[in-house]
Amino acid sequence: MDLPFAGTFDSDEASDVLWDLDEADDVVAAMTDLLVDFLEDNEEYVNEGASEAALAVACLIAARLSGIAPEADEEAHHWLGRNLFEVSEELRELAASAFTLALRYEDNHLNQFASQRQWHLLREHLEPYRRSLFGVPQRVPDLYEPDLSEGDWFVVDLFGPYGPVPDDAPYSTAVTALADTINTSPEWMEWWLPAGLQSLIVHARLERDGGAPAVGGIWNGLTRGRTTVRLEQDLLYLDVLDEDRLAADLAAGLQRVADRLGLGPLPSLSPAASSRSPRRVPRSSPRAERTSPPPPAPVRLNVVRASHQL
Repeated sequence: MDLPFAGTFDSDEASDVLWDLDEADDVVAAMTDLLVDFLEDNEEYVNEGASEAALAVACLIAARLSGIAPEADEEAHHWLGRNLFEVSEELRELAASAFTLALRYEDNHLNQFASQRQWHLLREHLEPYRRSLFGVPQRVPDLYEPDLSEGDWFVVDLFGPYGPVPDDAPYSTAVTALADTINTSPEWMEWWLPAGLQSLIVHARLERDGGAPAVGGIWNGLTRGRTTVRLEQDLLYLDVLDEDRLAADLAAGLQRVADRLGLGPLPSLSPAASSRSPRRVPRSSPRAERTSPPPPAPVRLNVVRASHQL
């Protein structure tokens, strides 16, 4: 889609506000404050890009009202899965007003890098949100049908306390092998097909006390979008890599996915025989002294051949 940016929630300002709302104690209050500020003091929004933030919040509110979000806005589905809130009439009215102002064609930050054709496409893309906010009936999207004929459906992002783990680190090598096993196994494909989704994306985090579901903020367990499932899972970190324990921790996370989606029993998941020898983790790998969560916008670790994330 030839939009001014990749999607409603993909600009820096929109990504920032989604992260801030994830961390807010009261999501509705945070949304209300942002929308009120935008509506009451928007003289500088042309240059500051506040329209993207307000537009993202308005679209989240619209999607909560209708349960409908465009397929390209997969992030909206996952964010709404992590954050449960009710939309009052006051919040709907604020969102509708902000939506209208953010899409004003004249003197608009978005218009600085959008041609007339792009602007038309953007308005067309956002039409389901507008209809929801203004109470206009709309057709429920057709049931999503995944295409698993090309590429890999299983994707892993691996993090340590310092952020993404280097590709050549022992844990990365082991995770890559497990991901390849899953992506090339007919048994695992048969297990995944009943989900009716394109990808299972695992955000795996190495922890000294690993193996348990991660909680809090963006590390909030398991969410289902329109086309993908995202799983956050801690993996036990040891100075000497134990590949059997690593596989067991990953399988525990996949069992949570099976339970949530009603999938069948997990196929076998074990390290390749050629990689069973213990590997000592180098000094540059994550250490126990740092236990803070990874940064909000990590760089994707390419541990599989391709990703279908939308």
